[in-house]
Amino acid sequence: MVEFWQVVPNVLEKFKPLGMTAKGAGAAYLMALVYIGLMVILGIWWNKHLPSSVAEEGWSSRTIARIAILTALSAAGGFITLPGATSIRFDSLAGYFGTLMFGWQVGAIVAMFGTFFSNLMSGFSGWAPLVPYYMINMALAVTCFGIATKKFGKVPGIIVGTIVNTLCIAPWPLMMGWAMLIATIIQQVLGSYANCLLASLAYTGITAAQTRRRYEEPVDAEEARIVEAMLAEAAKSKPGVIVAEPEREKRSHKGALLILVGFSLVLIQAMLIAYKFFHSKKAPVFAFATTADLLNMVKLYWVSLLGIVLFVWGFIRRIVDAAKSKRTAKKEA
Repeated sequence: MVEFWQVVPNVLEKFKPLGMTAKGAGAAYLMALVYIGLMVILGIWWNKHLPSSVAEEGWSSRTIARIAILTALSAAGGFITLPGATSIRFDSLAGYFGTLMFGWQVGAIVAMFGTFFSNLMSGFSGWAPLVPYYMINMALAVTCFGIATKKFGKVPGIIVGTIVNTLCIAPWPLMMGWAMLIATIIQQVLGSYANCLLASLAYTGITAAQTRRRYEEPVDAEEARIVEAMLAEAAKSKPGVIVAEPEREKRSHKGALLILVGFSLVLIQAMLIAYKFFHSKKAPVFAFATTADLLNMVKLYWVSLLGIVLFVWGFIRRIVDAAKSKRTAKKEA
């Protein structure tokens, strides 16, 4: 009697990859059809519950210009690679950002065109017949990323975006065997994570600047009068609350942001080290005997060193901000 734990290995041994054939492409296109169905459902949900520039303005010249600019940025991002991993590119960053900023329609179109141009510049290294599958997968990834970010927050959005984007290599085990998946999944996860993280940070920074500008520079005289009246009324009832609360919240967010970025940089460097170790079977060398060794270490691991500095800085900032908030709360009481 065959034990249950032996069933999966036996099935995998008997499985024969479909290869880069019509059958392999057909399996990928079947997956793409499922993705399209999910896109339709998610798009309908987004239109009912979340704002988008297309729903508000239609396919105006402004919307077309946004798509063109973001697509150009996406194509340019294909030339930017992560240190130590030339296959990790930032070609999908503009698509993720466009989804958060302007809605799922703009983000999906930018992601699809960006994926096409990225594959075109690489000479279709991922096999040309699979490019339509990659484009559809990328459109689904940015849409899921946008919904998760806007409904649940930045961290869940980054996780969801990374997972769905990594599905772009789902057909590879069917076509070329599991060894191909094992050899590429780490870099794929890293690239997806880096693009999602940077897009989320860019969106946070731009929206924060827009909010601050709107607060500091009202649109017209009527809005200025209303804001001044609200501040004056609040100052009479409880001085310091209107100003102190946003300042405390802003400081807290900056500390948390530094911690997230620092941790992400250390994680990316660690995964790159692990990836190189599994492929070369050579453990990383850490030497501090001479000044030359130290400089070489900084050159090799500057990403993680920067991450540690940002993490510690953010942690200290959180502690200082918490102490300031307590002092302010005591004064107000």
